[in-house]
Amino acid sequence: MSIHPALESVGQLFGANLIFRVPRYQRYYAWDAEQIGDFLADLELCLKARAGGNRREHFFGGLVTVRTDVEGSSRQNMEVIDGQQRLASFSMLAAQLRNAAVQLAESVDAAVPDNPKEFLLEFAKTLKAEFERYKDKIKLQVVEIDRLELSKPDLIFFKDLVEGRNPTPSRMSHRLLKQAWDRIGAKLAQIVASENTDVEKAQALSLVDTVMEEDWNPHPHDH
Repeated sequence: MSIHPALESVGQLFGANLIFRVPRYQRYYAWDAEQIGDFLADLELCLKARAGGNRREHFFGGLVTVRTDVEGSSRQNMEVIDGQQRLASFSMLAAQLRNAAVQLAESVDAAVPDNPKEFLLEFAKTLKAEFERYKDKIKLQVVEIDRLELSKPDLIFFKDLVEGRNPTPSRMSHRLLKQAWDRIGAKLAQIVASENTDVEKAQALSLVDTVMEEDWNPHPHDH
């Protein structure tokens, strides 16, 4: 077994032809309120740096995966050995960012010149394509594949959560996922509410995406 370390941002990881799968033997989602609080505090620090014209890189620790090719496809499945908590939290942030963009677009006054409605809707589509659903071409068919699948006990709950079906938790890992989801959504709502105009609100959401895609580095190791 060989290890090939590479330093890549969250945007590079999810923007590539990689599909992440958490195997059955891995522990379930376990980040509690304190860890999600730290996650959001890191986001705040990076946002403040960007707002001041600087860039603050943040390293989230190692992401260890086993890479396997998929027959008839250019995509590669990455079995997650270590890093499930970070990947799931990145994915929830991206999905809640998409939700925030759609909600803001719905409230924008389209009659106002140079309003950000069209940008916000396209921004939401881009986030979904990059972080949630990968379009693959197999045997002359285009199929959509989930970017991230958690292990079996959390798989359906997580999918329902990010797709807006408001699932009911039935185990501790579900409750922790829901808690993280709600905390992330509340943070983004706070960021939007702190701005005055629709353009400023849209710019604030775009800045969150910039931080996540460019400044956050989970430092993957591929076996």
